Amino acid sequence: MVKYCAFWISLILLLLGCQPNIERAKRVAPHCLTSQSDCVVNLPQGNFSVLFDLEKVKPESEFSVTLVYQGEQEIERITGYIEGKNMFMGKIPLFFNPAPNQQINTNFVAPTMLGSCSQPDMRWRIWFKVAFANKQAQSFFIDFSTSLN
Repeated sequence: MVKYCAFWISLILLLLGCQPNIERAKRVAPHCLTSQSDCVVNLPQGNFSVLFDLEKVKPESEFSVTLVYQGEQEIERITGYIEGKNMFMGKIPLFFNPAPNQQINTNFVAPTMLGSCSQPDMRWRIWFKVAFANKQAQSFFIDFSTSLN
């Protein structure tokens, strides 16, 4: 009986000691990245600020993309995806939801994560499609970079 208890305790301690050492990225207030092609996109329906909640976006680290809308029209829905510019990595879908604690839907947030690849430096493009309540739609994109260093 003692041998079995010692075995199970050893096994549990061994498994607990093998937990992955994941470096948690530091969350910050949504801001524009220095590597972004545009921080604010001006459209006929209004302006969109594209913001990130990390100081530096790295592959395999969760982050959020925030769109802040300044304009007169009501937004029905925002969709989008991220794709690699200098290496095809597939399309990473973005699911935008209104940010909590706001009276009028002007801030939309999509949590996401980028895959890792063989290149240490990557250039990414985010495509946005905004559907307005008046049945108009507008598409636009921004580019940004990531680095493993």
